[in-house]
Amino acid sequence: MPTAMRRSSGRKVSLSEVRPSHAERKASGKDHRDSLPRTEQGKWIPEARRDNLVDQLKAAVAGRRADLLPIRWGRMSKTPFDFYRGAPEVMAADLGPQPTCGLEVQVSLDDAMAVFARAYADQTEGRPVNTC
Repeated sequence: MPTAMRRSSGRKVSLSEVRPSHAERKASGKDHRDSLPRTEQGKWIPEARRDNLVDQLKAAVAGRRADLLPIRWGRMSKTPFDFYRGAPEVMAADLGPQPTCGLEVQVSLDDAMAVFARAYADQTEGRPVNTC
């Protein structure tokens, strides 16, 4: 684990100067959980007026090579994970309006799908779900 980093000025600083302590991070996490309990995070309530899914998918591929779109749609049709991997706009539109505790996280969709795949591994054969 790194113990130091360089500032844009080039000065080397220890991580303890720029990173909160474990106790501070733990307290911050607890505060955020109190603002939005875990039990509330799993409740998805679709908006009364949602955009048409097909229109969203068409807008997402505007300007792309039309001859490659059947390949994209074919890959997306394999599993729900593959669908969301190919349609991040749809997932963002579904999840964006939902309640949040205030933490902002930036993660690539491939990373997120890998986490979901491990979480929902095939229980009968013990193999991860294919997200490719």
